[in-house]
Amino acid sequence: MTAIGLIVIGVIVVSMIIMAVFLLNGKGAFLIAGYNTMSKTERAKYNEKALCRFTGWLLIALTFCMLLIPAGIFLEIPWLIYCGTMLILVLSIGAVIYSNTGNRFRLAEGDNHNLSLKFGSKHITDQSDKDSVARKAKMGFANFSSNACGWIAAYNALISINEGKHPANIIRYIENNNGLIADGNFGVNPAIYKDLFKYYGLKSSSTYTATNLDKTAQAGRTAILCYFNDANDITQGAHYININWNSKTGQYDAYNGPKKTFDSIDDFLKDEKLGFISLITIY
Repeated sequence: MTAIGLIVIGVIVVSMIIMAVFLLNGKGAFLIAGYNTMSKTERAKYNEKALCRFTGWLLIALTFCMLLIPAGIFLEIPWLIYCGTMLILVLSIGAVIYSNTGNRFRLAEGDNHNLSLKFGSKHITDQSDKDSVARKAKMGFANFSSNACGWIAAYNALISINEGKHPANIIRYIENNNGLIADGNFGVNPAIYKDLFKYYGLKSSSTYTATNLDKTAQAGRTAILCYFNDANDITQGAHYININWNSKTGQYDAYNGPKKTFDSIDDFLKDEKLGFISLITIY
């Protein structure tokens, strides 16, 4: 390979890496072909950050594949050239199919619907109540009658500390920042809470070990407890509840869970045969 050829490949590789860095940080959407020619109204229907990150990882993969071609030429190993070429074709075709099927990056069209719902300033105490307005909310592409607990726990936690927000705003943030598990079919990723509460100007911490749970929960203004519905069978799903330590009664007030009050988190999990997942404390 000539010096000019190496320089050209080097420039292309460096350019792709720079673009990938921007895209992985959720920026540079104007670089994405097709998306950059859409109208502002049409672009608003897509999760731009998620699309950028996907494209960024694709560029990283394509860059690696591209490097196989000059490596094969320089080392005189023909199969590296063929391998690099085939991988580029497979990745490119696969990316086009993946990104254009299954509404991968399209936001659920429920934002306006959610904003139209009337929520008061009280906690949501039972998402299974057929008359609860919470059942009408939409997030991702899930059946909300069973998978609403993630945003409800955040909503209740904010209500608990007089920082109430409309559920539409909470749901929008979760959707736009990769907070859903399988488009909401498996609920909300607990890792999203730190960024969510930070977005509202609040500090929070998460623990994934079942030690000193009461001390940790009581150190904050409110908390979110996540657990498996059956400690012996995780296929029964998981649930989030908001809990608040009431120093006057010496008990926790719990919202949207099997009990309205309990004395200790450990005892609550043991008595109800629940499996601990995480505890998010909001300060």
